Amino acid sequence: MSRLNNQILIYLLRLRKTTMSPKIDPFIEKVGNLNEIRHIAAEESTPYGQIIELLHQKRLPSVTLTSGDAVTGIFTERDILNKCLLENIDDKTPISELMTRNPMTIQTSSTIGCAIEIMHDRRIRNLPLLDESGKLVGLLTVGRLIRFLANHHPAEVVNLPPRPSQVTEQVEGA
Repeated sequence: MSRLNNQILIYLLRLRKTTMSPKIDPFIEKVGNLNEIRHIAAEESTPYGQIIELLHQKRLPSVTLTSGDAVTGIFTERDILNKCLLENIDDKTPISELMTRNPMTIQTSSTIGCAIEIMHDRRIRNLPLLDESGKLVGLLTVGRLIRFLANHHPAEVVNLPPRPSQVTEQVEGA
């Protein structure tokens, strides 16, 4: 995870130095402008078995947990690996006993660069996305950010060397 985030940060810094349109600068573009920010929200009293079923059906990496309109936790694939696989967790266990409490969130007005920095510094892959009133509107994932960068900067992504710190003197290839 850390290596991938370092590569993304190095890529963004290089990209910023090149002739790039400010309209798609990740340091300016707001996360609220990203398309398809799907998410699953569930009450923290929801049973563990039902949450696992939701994750499987929706093919998403996490569930944002709420109490009323407030985000109270997040349950991720990493929680399944670290907390649930080695123990015999009853399917009826409330997810509140297994979730990560008070997760880091991000506002729709924050920049993509800010989101990447938070994910890198805190070693997280999923950020609940809140609007200006604090209402949950989506889930920002590392995969979504990578797709955004690849879609808006295909030449830079395709030509990214295996080691981003590597600088070549000339273009290689056929």
